[in-house]
Amino acid sequence: MRKRQVKNKTKLQRALTAIVMGGEGRIYRPVWSNGEAPPWWDGYASQLASFTGLGDGFDDMVDVTSEACNLAQEYRGSMGCGPDDDWGVDFSSPRKGSFG
Repeated sequence: MRKRQVKNKTKLQRALTAIVMGGEGRIYRPVWSNGEAPPWWDGYASQLASFTGLGDGFDDMVDVTSEACNLAQEYRGSMGCGPDDDWGVDFSSPRKGSFG
């Protein structure tokens, strides 16, 4: 684990990568073997969908998702993925679903 600098950016600025990735369908939701999402998914997706970046009260999950997406963006080149490769942040195991 290492400390990451936020470089004096607002939450909205830090979330932009996640917003774009989510809009392009590159944030995958977990799907259990029975085809259903885990019980925490609705609250998580609701928080992401309601985020405005204007002082939202509860946005801890947005912060974590933003950081995961920013790390994916930062490290994708070092992992053999090019700009045209299909890549995203996968919160699922072992199957991928769609965001929403």
